[in-house]
Amino acid sequence: MQNKKVFLLLLAIVLLPYVIISFYCHPASDDFSYAASSIHKGYWFSYFRDYHVWNGRYTSNFLVFASPLVWNSFFIYKLVPILLIVLTYSALLFFIQTITNKKITRTELHLFASTILALYLYNAPSFTETFYWYTGAITYQLANVLTLVYIALLYRYCDHNYCFNRTIHISLMLLLIPTICGFNEVIMLFMLAFHALFIFKWIRYKKENKGVAVLLLLIMASAASIMLFAPGNAGRASNFPEKYQLFHSIYMTALQTVRFMFKWIIQAPFIAATVLFVPVSKRLAEVSPFFKNNFYVSPLITFLCLPAILFLCVFPAYWNMGILGQHRTLNAAYFFFIPLWFMNVHIAVNQLSAKVQQTIIPNAKYKVVFTLLLFAGSFLANNGYTVCVDLLSGRAISYDREMNERYTILRSAAAAGAKEVVVSNLNSKPAALHIFDITCEPGNWINKSSADYFGLEGVRLRTCD
Repeated sequence: MQNKKVFLLLLAIVLLPYVIISFYCHPASDDFSYAASSIHKGYWFSYFRDYHVWNGRYTSNFLVFASPLVWNSFFIYKLVPILLIVLTYSALLFFIQTITNKKITRTELHLFASTILALYLYNAPSFTETFYWYTGAITYQLANVLTLVYIALLYRYCDHNYCFNRTIHISLMLLLIPTICGFNEVIMLFMLAFHALFIFKWIRYKKENKGVAVLLLLIMASAASIMLFAPGNAGRASNFPEKYQLFHSIYMTALQTVRFMFKWIIQAPFIAATVLFVPVSKRLAEVSPFFKNNFYVSPLITFLCLPAILFLCVFPAYWNMGILGQHRTLNAAYFFFIPLWFMNVHIAVNQLSAKVQQTIIPNAKYKVVFTLLLFAGSFLANNGYTVCVDLLSGRAISYDREMNERYTILRSAAAAGAKEVVVSNLNSKPAALHIFDITCEPGNWINKSSADYFGLEGVRLRTCD
């Protein structure tokens, strides 16, 4: 138990920089455009206009048009990443506690949740957009959190382990389905695929509550229709002439699926966490029927879910735009890839004989080695390294100061009745935070968004980088 507490302390140290750097993040691009539209044109007008001319994201748009910038609160903007990190951690706790049927200790529960969160933060494909850019974080990460909660609620319902009572439990699920589907197209496709598989098994193997299964599927289909058939989807698609190429989309999605699967599983912290999970997997199979029976799903299906989750998250980008574009959709894929990976590891271990299992369980010395590998790797590579460098070099603090000085200049210019304002280029650009800055071209849409928000006719950088 003492070793587990030390491991948990190390994981808390790994996660701490991700919380600290939240205090230095700043809004960019879409943050300003959504806020400016809400302020100058009205919240509900902007909300319904976006549904008709840009996209069908009826849930995330509800939140992005009411961002902290609408209330001129840049401080609350900095608190949003921390809130999302806490919500993600809480959802992981709820999910893990549910599927393990409380067969693990509280320390182990926090260990599992901390490990998954650390792996996610360490290797998220589009790190800034994961938590530190409001528009992207709300649209994708909050959807991930609620989806995890929904899956846990669905498991509890099947296990007759209701929240409060059966009626309230069903009501929560029915409320979450349309809410989640309205965040983005990726999570909507994921929910459709998940329900298609789950409802099929439910109706096939369960004799009772088939009416509830059908109701969930109908609500899911209705919510997906609201998203898919939104008038704004056509307006957005018109900006991408390479869209709707089926074979190109499938081919490129397949390539990206192989690329990112390989990239994720060869990371040192990922390998270390996998090895350390083996003895835990063996014990879970002994105390939990759910784990003993390989989650009541065919091993082949569980394995195919790994590339499938990537395919579902990549294909919409190629289909709608012809390119992958930003990697924020891959953040969603990676978030669910991690627990799916450990499910597959568990199944692989469970298929082995007791004698073989004993030979692959790391002894105490190797556990220390892999623990240090997980801990050190999280700091010395990828997002962990980037965050630590930005913090320790002072780049994040300098960036925060420069951005605050820019806001002061823009507000003062607007108050003085200036039309176009020229601001200095940033000297500090932390890789973990800097994203979508204004340019030297006042006609650029990002420049226009910033100018609209601060009540100016134009804004540009002094020189072109």
